[in-house]
Amino acid sequence: MVYVLIKNLPELLAGNDPQQAINEAVSKVKPKLVFDSFASARTYIDNEFKLMSPDYRAKYSYGFVELDVKHKDDFKIIQSQPEHLEKALSAFIVKEKRMNAQWLDIKEHEKQQLMDMKYQAFKSEELLLKEPYLRVLSRMPASLRFLCFIDYALFHHFNETWTAYHQREPGSVRDLFNAHAQLCQRLFLDGQSEPLTLKYIQALQSALSQNLFAKEVTSRSGALREGHNSFPILRDAVSLKGLIELLKRIRNDNNDDGFMIGELKQLDVMSQFYTAMSDALRVFYLQTKTPLSFTAYSKVFIELKERVVKDTVKAITRQHPHVSESVIREVILSEWQTNRIEDGCLNEEKYKKHGLSLFDSTSFHLLHLASQTKVRPSQSELKMELALARQHALVNPGVVAKKTDEELESMAKTLMAELSRQPLSILTPEAKTAVSLAQKAIEQYNKDLINVRTPDEAIRCIVSLVHELELLHLFHDANCRTNYFLLNEALLKLGLKATMLYNPNRLDLYSVAELEEQVKQGMHRFDYVIAEASELGEMNADWLGKKSSAELYENLSTKLNNVIAEFTQRYEAHLKKLEKMLEQSASDQRLFSTHINNTLLIQIKKLFEQFKGDGHLLQLTSALQVMDKKEMEYTLGKEFLSELDSLLALTRLDTGFFQELTASYSNLLT
Repeated sequence: MVYVLIKNLPELLAGNDPQQAINEAVSKVKPKLVFDSFASARTYIDNEFKLMSPDYRAKYSYGFVELDVKHKDDFKIIQSQPEHLEKALSAFIVKEKRMNAQWLDIKEHEKQQLMDMKYQAFKSEELLLKEPYLRVLSRMPASLRFLCFIDYALFHHFNETWTAYHQREPGSVRDLFNAHAQLCQRLFLDGQSEPLTLKYIQALQSALSQNLFAKEVTSRSGALREGHNSFPILRDAVSLKGLIELLKRIRNDNNDDGFMIGELKQLDVMSQFYTAMSDALRVFYLQTKTPLSFTAYSKVFIELKERVVKDTVKAITRQHPHVSESVIREVILSEWQTNRIEDGCLNEEKYKKHGLSLFDSTSFHLLHLASQTKVRPSQSELKMELALARQHALVNPGVVAKKTDEELESMAKTLMAELSRQPLSILTPEAKTAVSLAQKAIEQYNKDLINVRTPDEAIRCIVSLVHELELLHLFHDANCRTNYFLLNEALLKLGLKATMLYNPNRLDLYSVAELEEQVKQGMHRFDYVIAEASELGEMNADWLGKKSSAELYENLSTKLNNVIAEFTQRYEAHLKKLEKMLEQSASDQRLFSTHINNTLLIQIKKLFEQFKGDGHLLQLTSALQVMDKKEMEYTLGKEFLSELDSLLALTRLDTGFFQELTASYSNLLT
């Protein structure tokens, strides 16, 4: 075997065409990064780490490609031959975890994970929580609770733990934990259960994006987006059936302001302009030896700006001939005014104090803006880019208006094949249209929820809503995490198990039927994580490394831990009270009353004994719920019934589903 060290291998594995990306990386690798044994490869990277600072080492991304060739000389022969490289590809090693080459496709690796957890389709009653959710969560080691709201694929396929997410989006892990704590507080401790509203969804998104928008002057947390929006079609977040559903929707909606599919190209207008303007100011500052009057200084500044605007417009139109010069110029001047550059630079008082060094300081400020807009385009740029994407969309109402279902299926297959070669995006409806559609979906959901009779119907109802909201992309960011949280909250409200999705982004472009199955798999995965907590906990600890992050993690998860602790205290107190009432019932003076139902009392005691053995609270409360309330009151008193009601309110277990299912099974047997 030969081992090749590849920098950023985890990122390459996450791309839309990982095979091609790896072939390209291997073809360019230097001889010193090719090893005849894994031991020598490991020694090399250990020596490199010794030369790195702790911070750089923590962020350094790498992995090894294992090739089935005998010697490094054999590798040289096939290095630039993709077809031979693919045949020789044996495995990948990232963070000491070996992954077979056949699992390069994330969906193949997912199949293995489903086999590992022995997944089989749940029976309807297995979708129900048998004990309170927070009781279940308390049995999951605290160190693994981040898996409740971070893509399981990041952990299983990409060997990431919560620290990677924390580094990518500082503060977001805290938001996830705090929002989950808030959700659990609201559902279980406060007992809130009003119908779903758009206002609540905005509040949820706000809780999940506090740190995401923390540096903005006006935070967009909880704010609905303006204008159009888009999101990329990721190779692991789309299915053929889901894409066909969307194409049919575009055809049936027949709305030029609605959904489209196209390529969103980042033109880098402001990044190029700010960089060029920064260079122009810096050069003038370094070359000018004599002082200028403020009037002369201002004239130079304006002339430099106009020249750079003109040069940038020419450069962009040369790269993208379909974009008009006037549009680009408008974007530049709009952002220039928004950032109030001239207010700081063309200030006579400041000039008297600092002189030409204002050019130097402004140059550094513009470089900072250039790097910012390179990563995240300005609002004016994004608006322009979205308009261009819609103008040149591959799929719009006009394209699909007269297509048959068979033709749409063929189109979907072509688009799926294109994804590895051309980045495509869903272009969403205009903001007002999106909000109107969301309101309709929420109203329909609240109506449909009243009529659901089985867990399967409930899941279909919930999935239909979150799929619609995810497609509409109501917010500037954090849409997926908002809808993932909403999905689990809706499940828990109805006493259904929480789900741990392999890839929550599939809420975008999987079909509703496929998403129902994803949710059920995620319910099984939640149980699997608890059952295999020891092994998974060891993996997590290994990936966290020697650098202790326990204190930070404890701090991030404090609010959730506190909610679990308070729930546990209340839950155990309710159970103790109920048991105590039963124990006292034998000596209670009411036993001598003719109204006492001793048979009922014996039944209830047996149910509690059974509960102590199996922990099946749902079975206990369901059995108590169907008993005659007057008989229970005569036998055990009003306080017992009141305590039972308090326990049901706290746990939110849905006895209705369970009673319906058990009644159905009883009818089948008779």
